[in-house]
Amino acid sequence: GSEGLGRVDFAKSYIAYFSILAMLGINNYATREAAKLRDNQNELSKFTHEILFINIISVFISYIILGISFCFISKLNHYRILLIIFSSTIILNALGMEWLYNAEEDYAYITARTVIFQILSLALMIIFVKGSYAIYAYAIIQVISSTGSNIFNFIHSKKYIIFKWMKNYNCIKHLKSILKLFTMTLFVQVFTHLDMTMLGFIQNDSAVGLYSAANKLSNVISSVMIACTAVLTPRIAYYFTHGKKEKVLNIVSIGLNYLIMISIPACMGLFLLAPQIITLFSGKGFLEATLTSRIMALRVFLVPLNTFFIVHYSIPIGKENRNIFVVAVAAIVNFILNMIYIPIYSQNGAAVSTVIAEFIELVLNLFLVSKEIQFSYVFAQMTQYIFATITIGALWGALQLLFKGYVLMIIYIFFAILIYFGILLIIKNKYVMYVIDKLKIRKRN
Repeated sequence: GSEGLGRVDFAKSYIAYFSILAMLGINNYATREAAKLRDNQNELSKFTHEILFINIISVFISYIILGISFCFISKLNHYRILLIIFSSTIILNALGMEWLYNAEEDYAYITARTVIFQILSLALMIIFVKGSYAIYAYAIIQVISSTGSNIFNFIHSKKYIIFKWMKNYNCIKHLKSILKLFTMTLFVQVFTHLDMTMLGFIQNDSAVGLYSAANKLSNVISSVMIACTAVLTPRIAYYFTHGKKEKVLNIVSIGLNYLIMISIPACMGLFLLAPQIITLFSGKGFLEATLTSRIMALRVFLVPLNTFFIVHYSIPIGKENRNIFVVAVAAIVNFILNMIYIPIYSQNGAAVSTVIAEFIELVLNLFLVSKEIQFSYVFAQMTQYIFATITIGALWGALQLLFKGYVLMIIYIFFAILIYFGILLIIKNKYVMYVIDKLKIRKRN
């Protein structure tokens, strides 16, 4: 139900601020720096120890501030058990050292671990979550799903680092860069969780639940695209460190083109299929979130591009100050618009505020990196993607006359993918042909 889901997601969004504080800017900083040291186990081990020392202190401080907030914010008493459950993610995130595996580009381990824990979480969900009363079981499963594997991360890290005391530790030298990235991460995460937190305080749990259902749809699709380009971060850092700027720009161009190729039709698909997808994944009780979901569909285009510019490109080349400015502006705009629209339009107001803020963020990103990246080259294929997307939009109108419900959704998704990439193949889109050529070479080998 929307109320139960709203309670869980409000608690989760509140704890997220303390997770941000605990992790500082460590993930992005450590991924970049560890990628430079991965050929030297001793140096990498020493670096890892220093980062862990910093992380342990920040986790301790975060728990103290969380405890103090319980004493002064009476509304939190209604969510106390949920907050305690989600607070376990604070220490688990630190133990996970996700940055180490990204720096080592150990994607086989990351994939295997993720699949196992997602299957486990799904099984637990089916067994234990059978009604609106099961919110605590649902919260625990959410923790297992998102951070449960981090215990194994810590154990498995022995493959890359040595756990023995080393001389001449120097944690201080990392703090300046970490705190810069923390400032950026703070604004990004405040931006990410602000809507649900403000909805919880200004409106009610039901509004949070409806917004969460809509938000998750766009997040799932965006996350898939972000994950596909996340592999470029350590590679960009490596090439940039070794002065290979042409290779950096080549990777950036390819990454952006594939994001645009997928995000434009995905945005259209979510907009058209919002009622069917909400019913499938959340139930008919959440159909009130259809308009919210359609507004949020624009995030499928905006979020992956903003994440690429900020996380996958600017951080590896050391442009933290630029990122701080961009995400600070977006977070402030989002807060102001939320204050205006949430009291009037509830979850729909929060959705509009988010989309406007993310659009402003993209405009700023494009402007600030335009001196480094030739966008005429990057966006040269964009008209092809728009043309193909308009075609599958017309397909929706035709299929609606013949099918309804889930049958319509399945048939549309199948034919939309087929027609979209078929059109790009017919007009010999550069990046589709690149993938086909790579597959042909792999098949011959």
